Amino acid sequence: MKLSKTDINVIAEIYTESYNWELTGANCWWGKSVERLDPDEIRLTLHLDWDENEFIFFEAQHPDLSRFPWTTEAAY
Repeated sequence: MKLSKTDINVIAEIYTESYNWELTGANCWWGKSVERLDPDEIRLTLHLDWDENEFIFFEAQHPDLSRFPWTTEAAY
């Protein structure tokens, strides 16, 4: 079976999120959602077949690790 571009109907969702993190316990962090022009995370979901729940999921984090305080030794 050969598929053409008209045979596939893909739905794409793009979601961004940024947080202000607060240490709430021993190695326990709580993040409050904030708006930033340069987001902490970007998520892309491609729904290949909505009825069959077939999708591809991509997630990327900002390269500046200071945005994720648990990644630094100073956080402990």
